[in-house]
Amino acid sequence: MKIINWTLLFIAAFFCCFDSVKANPLRQDTIRDVTYQLYPLGVACRDNDMATIKRLLAGKDEPMAMGNDFYEFDIFYTAIYFDKEDVLKYALTRYKDINNRLYSDEYGLTLLTYACKLSNVKLARILLEHGIDVNGYQSPYDTYKVYPIMEAIANNNIELVKLLLEYHADLNIKDSNGNTPLALAKEIGAKEVEDLLLQWKEQQKNNANNAG
Repeated sequence: MKIINWTLLFIAAFFCCFDSVKANPLRQDTIRDVTYQLYPLGVACRDNDMATIKRLLAGKDEPMAMGNDFYEFDIFYTAIYFDKEDVLKYALTRYKDINNRLYSDEYGLTLLTYACKLSNVKLARILLEHGIDVNGYQSPYDTYKVYPIMEAIANNNIELVKLLLEYHADLNIKDSNGNTPLALAKEIGAKEVEDLLLQWKEQQKNNANNAG
């Protein structure tokens, strides 16, 4: 009887391991209250497995990295999602269309807007150094008007706001509520950011007067 019980336990353990191996390409991670199904590229991205990433991106067609019931996301979005600097840098050498990538989730995010939404100064800087549009991209069909600098202000991240200003972020834009960057800073009580924006606008005014 003991031999039979041990045999049954061994068989059960074997099939559990087998099922976990089969499920590995579809591993799920719950981060920021959203569950995404990771495809092989997404798993490699999360694990910073550069050899696998290079192999998967070597083909003619670009594979997706992760998705859910409604959306699928590429290597750029996934690199920002998992805060993977090396992955993002490699993707930037592989694909040059970063200003044409608009993510059809509920926000209509661009890559820079997404980095700012996550308050990631490091990745935002890398994107800006590679020529991404500092103001994001808004099509006339977007439900929401989401801009990088508005996300940086909403997070009260003055370092990120400074970075965007250095790349000449537009301070006259308005979000879907009609707020300018300065109005948003006042609304949320981000006094340090508000002071920075006022100084920046004054400097721009002086520069314009001196140029005239």
